[in-house]
Amino acid sequence: MSDKNEGSFFGGLLAGGLLGAAAALLLTPFKGEEARAKLKKKATVLKKEWDKSLEEASQTSVGFQKEALDLVKDLGDSLQEKSQELPKHAKKIIDDVKTVVEDRVAQAQKPPKQPHKPRYFKGINR
Repeated sequence: MSDKNEGSFFGGLLAGGLLGAAAALLLTPFKGEEARAKLKKKATVLKKEWDKSLEEASQTSVGFQKEALDLVKDLGDSLQEKSQELPKHAKKIIDDVKTVVEDRVAQAQKPPKQPHKPRYFKGINR
């Protein structure tokens, strides 16, 4: 929403609230003192509900914070364990590659086998 639309929205909200309050005062069936007492009682109830909701939200956020901290701690512990295992795995891979390379080098250093002479007839060699 643009700033102009926000200003219009909040201006309309304020104007509507003022018109509603004026209409309530003019059209209320109660006397002034009675209306003020009911408004005060309702305001007190609303404040208590607000405070209760605020406290519940605060407790919930504290619970979420504790859960998040526990998850982060568990993740950190898991990462630390994995990082300690990493050098062992890397060494095994390096040893496996070294073995394969040594085997290939050893095979390359062997003298080549004599090529197979085809035999055309049994017992006769060319």
